Formats: sequence, C-alpha cells, structure tokens
Amino acid sequence: MAKDAILCVTIDDFESHHLREQFSVALPSCELLGAVAIKNNPAGRTGTVGFSICHEYALFYGQPEFAGVGRLEHSEGLLPQTIWDRSKYSAAEYGTNLLTNLFGDAHRFSFPKSVHAVADCLRAANILSLPDGVVLDYFAGSGTTAHAVMNLNREDGGMRKCVSVEMADYFESVLLPRLKKVVYSADWQDGKPVSRSGGDSYLAKYLALESYEDTLDCLEFRPPPMDLLSGNTALAEDYRLRYALGAETAGSACLLGCTFKDPFSYKLSVVRDGARSEVPVDLPESFNYLIGLEVETRRRLGDVLATTGVDSSGKRCLILWRNIDKIDNAALEAWFREHRGSFGKSIDHVYVNGDQTLNAIRLADEHWTAEPIEPLFRKLMFEGAA
Repeated sequence: MAKDAILCVTIDDFESHHLREQFSVALPSCELLGAVAIKNNPAGRTGTVGFSICHEYALFYGQPEFAGVGRLEHSEGLLPQTIWDRSKYSAAEYGTNLLTNLFGDAHRFSFPKSVHAVADCLRAANILSLPDGVVLDYFAGSGTTAHAVMNLNREDGGMRKCVSVEMADYFESVLLPRLKKVVYSADWQDGKPVSRSGGDSYLAKYLALESYEDTLDCLEFRPPPMDLLSGNTALAEDYRLRYALGAETAGSACLLGCTFKDPFSYKLSVVRDGARSEVPVDLPESFNYLIGLEVETRRRLGDVLATTGVDSSGKRCLILWRNIDKIDNAALEAWFREHRGSFGKSIDHVYVNGDQTLNAIRLADEHWTAEPIEPLFRKLMFEGAA
C-alpha cells in the first residue's frame, strides 16, 4: 500500500475480531482509522436465534500521519459518522434488485452489496481527492466496487481506474457483463437500458491467470530411452525417486520448456469442464508484467511487435517479439536499421525472443545491450518456486 492509501474491509460481527487480530500482524504500520456499522439489511436476517442482524462493519485502515479520511456527500463537510443507516445502503434494494434490473432475471449472484454503500466507503477512503486514482478490489464478487467507481467518475468527471480480482465462475456470467452494461448506460430496467445518454467510454483489459491445476494438466512426460536404465536397477529406482518428474516434464509448455519460436501462437493444453483444449498464452504481456514494465508504446511494425517502456529498476527497455521462421537474424538486423530512429537514443536494454545478433550493429552513441528473452522469462517466472 502507498503511504496515503486506505484499506477498507467489510466484515460481520462473528469474524471482525479475528480480522483485527490478523491486520495487527499483517499491517504493523497501519492503524484502525475507524469502524463503521452499516445498516445493510433493514429487514434483519431471518432465521437467526436471539437477534435479527441488520448490519455489517466497514473497517478502515491506514497510516494516520499520511492517510486522510474523506467526507460523505450528505455530511455537510463534517467527518463521517460511525453509524450509517440511510435507506440507500440496503443490499436487497440496491444490490440484489439492482442486478435483477441489469440482467432482467434474479439470482445471478447471492448477497451483492449496495452500490451506494460501496461508493460511500470509497468516499470515506478519500478517493474523491484522487481524480485519477486506482482502486483495488481483490474480492470483486459481482463487480459492485468497479460499478461504484464508474458512478463516481460520472459524477465528477474523474478518470479513476479499478482493478478487480475474482476467481469464481461468475466473473464471466456476472462481473464482466455487469461492467459492460454499466459502461453503456447508467440506468437499467428488466435487462434493458432506461436511457442511452449516460454511456461512457472505458478501456477494459481482463486477464486469466494460469492456475495450479492448469500447470498439472499441461505437464508432458517424455521418458528417456529405457536402455539407459534397464541394466541398473538401483540407478533406475534412484532416477524415478529423485529426477524423473523434473527431467521428463522439463519440455512442457507450462514450464516454458518449449522455444519461443512463434510467441504469437504459444498455447497451453488444459482441461476445461472435463474436456482438453488448447488455450492461447499472451507471452508479450506476461513478460511485461514479469519485469514490471510501465508500457509507453506498443506497436506492430511489419512482422515485429515492438514495446517500449520503463522496467521496475528504472531502465528503459525495448522488447521485440517475432516469428523466428519469418524474421531470422539477418531480417531482424535489417528491420532494426530501418526503425531504430523511432525508439530514441535512451534505450538501456533490448530484449528479443530467440538468439540474436543486434549487439553487432550497435552504434557508437548507443548504450543498450541486447539479450534473449527466454532465460530472463524463465528465471522470473519460477524465481523462489523451488
């Protein structure tokens, strides 16, 4: 977290004390800025014994010397109070019914939060002071947080971003279509837009990460010639116990054992819904994340994909991806001579898939060094995995 960031977590009575204990260990530099009771279920929870629970807590954590608590739109400039009981916080009306209006049918998602409650949590976290701020929701659920960010951007013309992380199937069935609908129109009824005048323009990028199960599904076993082991029982047993798994699966695509000969058609063989299928992998995008690249330009120049940016160490990088069968080293040198002027003189590193000879044509006033992508890709991909 940045020094001025605020973490907001909603939790019920039964687990709030556990959460506070966990945060005291996990976030030693942060303090509890406030605990707000939100009346999110005005009718009360049915079927409970003793009390009908009608609230949940929103806990706000941050560094008091840096993090400033924001004001709510109805607080007339005063500090937010610790009890929120406005009708717009009802999860049934502005969570469940809102989704029903968006999709035209019920039960798409169980217990979604009120978009207004989430918006006020963002206001209290002082997001209005950051018109180009970033909101991270790592339990995205039905996408209420991203929806609230869009609503806030509509209100004040902000350019805030929201990063939503979700692992359940409703990412495809609820979260993603919900956000598409909200971009198109602010208001919906029976699955149809009430007005098309409130639409916005957004760039949305969504990524599917390789799972542990995907890696296991994709492992390919290539046993060595059996005559190497058949004459030595002890050696064969030692091989099976110590080396077989690593040696025989080393060439698997999920372990990057294949060459990046054609990075634009790299695939993993995984199982989805009981059936095996080939799933494309975006190697260029994955490499950008691995080196922490802040992308500046991404262009397809002829048969070469060229990306420029600054990596996590502050070095300026040029990353070149090619189909080696189409662009061999001689063709790559000719391509580089033609386009080198468009990348400037301040490049520190040039990364290229496959073997390359670009260092041989570096000019006297250029200070970059070219190196292959594959070794660094594998190192960063599996660093600390052993």
